[in-house]
Amino acid sequence: MDLGLKGKNAIVTGGAGGIGLGCAKALAAEGCNIIIADLNDELAAKCADDIKNEYGVDAWGMKLNVCDQDSIKEFWENVKENVGVADILVNNVGGRIDRAPLNELSDEAWLKTFDLTIHSGFYMSKAFCNQFVPDKGKGAIINVTSKSAIMSSSKGNSHYSSAKAAVIGMTRILAKDVYDLGIRVNCIAPGYVQTERVYPDGDPRTEEKRKLLLTHDFAKPADLGNVVAFLASEKSYQIIGAVIDVTGGTLC
Repeated sequence: MDLGLKGKNAIVTGGAGGIGLGCAKALAAEGCNIIIADLNDELAAKCADDIKNEYGVDAWGMKLNVCDQDSIKEFWENVKENVGVADILVNNVGGRIDRAPLNELSDEAWLKTFDLTIHSGFYMSKAFCNQFVPDKGKGAIINVTSKSAIMSSSKGNSHYSSAKAAVIGMTRILAKDVYDLGIRVNCIAPGYVQTERVYPDGDPRTEEKRKLLLTHDFAKPADLGNVVAFLASEKSYQIIGAVIDVTGGTLC
């Protein structure tokens, strides 16, 4: 299916690996030009070169620290100078600082987890909307939340689950706030995703976890990327402010 994304400019934060890279490749396969925004600028540049060679689109690797206002400002200046207007934003960056029961969790871990997971999406989305040009066409923001926002199966995860739940809340209200600008906002909720670092093949714990999954297999970054590409396209124009469950049945 042609999703009608050819020539769109798409930013993927944390795009130099894992789910982010899967999203970047899926969008590139649909003809999007890709901006890989990552703290590791060398890896981002390599990923951009690989995407150029594989998909024949324009691609850039740009340094971005989503927890630093100066870095965010510099990033958007870089986008304006080298790319122009961005049409699609994938807020993929997020994570947990430390793991501990809430009564033992440090204030620093709580605040840093929120900075990384929800505040970053706020700052990036605000900047994206302010640079967007409605006359150029339709735009899209896709946020990445987690199954942990809805159902957490582990202890010591209060800060991460809370921050990811906040991503859902922001998505729903932002969708109403910016729809009239020509921007649709949605989010995806991944479950167990096999990446370079998580659930490696050959690890006994990986195989035990695999048996517990309804699909008996982990999602791959490409699986998430395919859903993101669809949400970025006008083929999904009736999907607004939604949380798309891509957990492979984990939330059944």
